[in-house]
Amino acid sequence: MALNEWSILLIYVGFILLSRVLISLFYLRGRFDVNGNGRIDPDEVGFLNDTQGKLVVLEKPNYYDLSIMSTIRVFSEAMMHAFCYGSIVVFSVNICVTNMDTRYAYLMVVYMIQMACMFMCHFATNGIHVVTSNAVHVLYYGFGFIPLAFLWLQPEQKYLTVIAVLATLAITVISRRIALPNYPEFKELTRVYQL
Repeated sequence: MALNEWSILLIYVGFILLSRVLISLFYLRGRFDVNGNGRIDPDEVGFLNDTQGKLVVLEKPNYYDLSIMSTIRVFSEAMMHAFCYGSIVVFSVNICVTNMDTRYAYLMVVYMIQMACMFMCHFATNGIHVVTSNAVHVLYYGFGFIPLAFLWLQPEQKYLTVIAVLATLAITVISRRIALPNYPEFKELTRVYQL
């Protein structure tokens, strides 16, 4: 007996929800909230620990002290990057994967886009990643999912793709709030150091 599209979607959402919540609760929470006070303090952010002992030239600078670009330009550029990461995944799947079952192909692509955006945010732009709030991260991932409109391997009930995206974003919100409770504001995490 083959599973229908709804069953596959519910298995996907259940697995992702359970695994991410458990990892966030039992591993990441203790790794990031070292003192266990229910808040990520600035001294618990690993990025800042790498800079200990360096001479601070400017403590808690404003955004314009750090960049020559406007906030809206940085925001729109980041969202366009997320859109491009999603496009790379979608168009690669469109070209390389032609005979996958459409009942679960879109779920694989949703997960691949999430991973592409997450790794590009974390590794390629780590400085921005560290000072960005949970809400902006979710918006960033959301822009990465827009290219799913161009996916050829859509399920018969196309709205399931939207449900999968919304569920993935909701799970991201839940897991980030568990792992990174009360994440510090931008000003608490930025310093300018003397080289």
